[in-house]
Amino acid sequence: MPPKKEAPKMDPVVEVGFVVIVLFFLWAVWSTILRYFLSGKSYHTVWQNISAWFFHYIYPIAIVVGAIISVLSIIGSVRLYRKLVALGEEERKIYGPTLEEEKATGSVSIKNGRWEHAMTHLNSASSSDWRLAIIEADVILDEMLRAQGYHGDSIGEILKGVEKGDMKTLDAAWEAHKIRNEIVHSGSGYTLTEREAKRAMALYESVFREFEVI
Repeated sequence: MPPKKEAPKMDPVVEVGFVVIVLFFLWAVWSTILRYFLSGKSYHTVWQNISAWFFHYIYPIAIVVGAIISVLSIIGSVRLYRKLVALGEEERKIYGPTLEEEKATGSVSIKNGRWEHAMTHLNSASSSDWRLAIIEADVILDEMLRAQGYHGDSIGEILKGVEKGDMKTLDAAWEAHKIRNEIVHSGSGYTLTEREAKRAMALYESVFREFEVI
């Protein structure tokens, strides 16, 4: 089973800087409003003075603060992008290249590394590994369908758009995907037996063999 990865955390420098800027801005506005109200002036005069002070002092500061936040956001986005790229490289080392990459490089072979990795989970004695095997097989199915040119927000939506004449194992794909959905949506409430897990993986295998993924 691949090691669990912690969710990326916000850069402490960006986080602290943002908090300091917001606190300074709130303090400046509050202290000025409080000072005018304590001065004993009429509401009309107070509002005029606050408006004048805001456009004279706060508005320029707000522009500067906005620019700083924008720069920090760009820096944060670049750093997160680099982390995502690094994470993608780690996943490639564990699961191997995606089907799109294999198609592009012409490296789709009889021994698909990702399928073999899923099968190692199936051969485990743990039911949680059987669940993981089916989920991984479903990911391969999703990528295979998209590599064939099909589109949709989910596998179910994609399969609805596939003609039976274009996919002999369409029923097998549907049945295997339904088992995957039961596992994901029902969680521990769904009892997955070893026999059912092997049957689901056999359904996936028939689909992958039709399209020469394995």
